[in-house]
Amino acid sequence: MTTMDAARPERQLLSAVLEDAMRVLYFSRRASHRREVWEWMSDDFAEDPFAFVALCETLDLDPGAVRAMARHNMVQRGRPLPSVLDRAA
Repeated sequence: MTTMDAARPERQLLSAVLEDAMRVLYFSRRASHRREVWEWMSDDFAEDPFAFVALCETLDLDPGAVRAMARHNMVQRGRPLPSVLDRAA
């Protein structure tokens, strides 16, 4: 088994975590759930493998670009932006 093969399940799991977070942002009716996701995305802590920044790094994504995309998509969908958003800019 190659290193790439061994990393595949981990990347799939982290991708699913990120996809679920985006689903909550875009579709959850509960502001508290959307706020919780924004707080997770706003945190620059990267020591935990499931921290937003660490997750993005593992998936070779720029955390700032993911935040900007999520913010843009929220505006396009007419979804209220959680107040914590201002701290993530």
